[in-house]
Amino acid sequence: EMIARTSGITADAREALALAPSMARAGQIFAMRGAGPNAVQQVEAAIQAGEISGLNGPNGQLDVAKLGTFIDRLAQTSYAMQGTFNLPQYLTGLRQFGVGASGADMNFLTARLPSIMRVMQESRAGTALSSLDQLMLSPSPNTRSARYAIEPRRLGLRDAHGNVVNRDELIRDPAEWYYHTMVPAFSSHGITSRGDVIDELSRIFSRSTVQRLASSLSADTSLYRTEYTRNLAQQAQGNAPLTAFL
Repeated sequence: EMIARTSGITADAREALALAPSMARAGQIFAMRGAGPNAVQQVEAAIQAGEISGLNGPNGQLDVAKLGTFIDRLAQTSYAMQGTFNLPQYLTGLRQFGVGASGADMNFLTARLPSIMRVMQESRAGTALSSLDQLMLSPSPNTRSARYAIEPRRLGLRDAHGNVVNRDELIRDPAEWYYHTMVPAFSSHGITSRGDVIDELSRIFSRSTVQRLASSLSADTSLYRTEYTRNLAQQAQGNAPLTAFL
């Protein structure tokens, strides 16, 4: 049934057969250690998530090897999160993230994003990440107040031309950009306490979803890093622990 459903999504029976080993293992892990509907629906969601994430080859066709790795790593994260990883919610978050998901790297998509969603306790993390992209990647922010353009320059988040600093990192991994660029920028201006951080966020972001994302990462840094580190460590072990568990 998984192969038939997959063939319907990929429109290629050979691709579905190539993905079968990853799907069989992942489906069982999602069903036993994840949250949400049955295994087949979980795997369908994983494949759809992979397509949203732009796992395509140079000719535009689905990259089966990348998708297999993506599904394996999602299964490893699901195993590590011990029943708290909800794949349908994750898929919703990816859809909300939109174009940004296709530019993010594999670590962000399979280890970091589930951690962010867990810390925020909502699938709207995708909306927040999409809003962050829209607000920061535009050279000239289209907002009602000039402060949203001026304040990031004062802090050093934008250069003299209005372009976001460390733009490539923001596209590849928004959370790392937050820690490597925004936190030091805040600190250099004496903005370190939770209250001050939240205050400043309202001056540079016009959308509450982005403010919630940043304040969550700021206030729950240890929880977030624990989640992320655990997911990465599980992925580093590969599929052997999953196979042994099954």
